[in-house]
Amino acid sequence: MNFKKLLIKILVIYFSLELICFLVLFIIFYSEFEIAPKKLSVYTRMMFPFTFDPKTQEEKFYREPVIIQSSTKPPIILCGCSFAYGYNLEDEDTFAYKLANSTKRSVYNFAELGMGPQIMLYELSNTNLKNKIPICDYIIYVYIAGHECRTLLFRCWPFLPHTGIRYKLKSDNSLKKQILLPPISYSNIYRVWEYINGYKNLNQKYVDATFYRTIEESYRQAKLLYPNVNFIILNYSDDKVCCQEELEKLGIKIISLQDLTSENLLTEKYQISKYDTHPNKDAWNEITEKFIQKANIK
Repeated sequence: MNFKKLLIKILVIYFSLELICFLVLFIIFYSEFEIAPKKLSVYTRMMFPFTFDPKTQEEKFYREPVIIQSSTKPPIILCGCSFAYGYNLEDEDTFAYKLANSTKRSVYNFAELGMGPQIMLYELSNTNLKNKIPICDYIIYVYIAGHECRTLLFRCWPFLPHTGIRYKLKSDNSLKKQILLPPISYSNIYRVWEYINGYKNLNQKYVDATFYRTIEESYRQAKLLYPNVNFIILNYSDDKVCCQEELEKLGIKIISLQDLTSENLLTEKYQISKYDTHPNKDAWNEITEKFIQKANIK
C-alpha cells in the first residue's frame, strides 16, 4: 500500500470517528443546543467555537471594549460567559454597554462563550494586562448556575472556545493550568474520551473546591494588579453562588437578582426567545441601574 492510500484511509477513519463522537455528544447534550431557529442554526451553533456579531455577521471571539472617550474615571473589567458577553444582542443592548453609559466608565468585556471563571483568572494572570488597563476600580464577574463545572470544561462541549483553558486542583490545593491546543481542543474524540473517563462522575466536593480556588486566585491576582479594586459577583441565577460565604469572607461582594428586582428574570419575557435563555435587553434594562447602585459604583 502506497503512502497516499494509507493517508487517505487514516483520514477517512479519523473523520468517521469524529462524526460518530460528534453525534454521541449531540445526543448527550442536545438540550444545550436548543436555540431560536430565527437566530443561528443548530448546526452553526455546534460546529464553530465563536459567535457572530449581530450587526456584521462576522466571527468575533471578544466584544470590543466600550470606550468612553471623555471619561476620567478608571475602567471596569467585566468577566463571565455568554450572559456577560451579550450573546445574540446588539452591542448597545449588552450589560457592558449599559454599564458604560450609566457609569461613564469604559468597560473591558473579557467574557467568553461557554466559559466560567477560568477566562477571568487567565486574563488577570496576564502580565500585559497592567499595560493595557493601568488602573481599575471594579471587576465584575457574572455568575450563572453551572459555572462550577465549567471551570473543568465539565460540560464537554463538542467544540471548545478558541483558548481551550481549564484548571485542575492539585493535591497541594494549588491550581494547574492547561491550554488545549488545536487539533485536540476541537476534537470530539478527545471530548468523548474525557467524558467516558470520569468527568461526568467527578466528585462534587472537588468541583466546588476547584471553582472556589479559581475565584480566590482571581481575587488575589486582581488585588496584586489593582490594590484598591472592588471585586463583585453578579449572580444571574436562582441558586446561591458556590462557596458564597467563604468568598464573601475574602472581601468579594456578591449581588443576586433577588437583591435587585422582584421580577423573575429567568422567564421567557426576559430571554432572547423561548429557546434561547440568554438575557435580552429588557433584562439588562431592568437591573443595570439597580446593580450600579447596589454595587456602589460611582
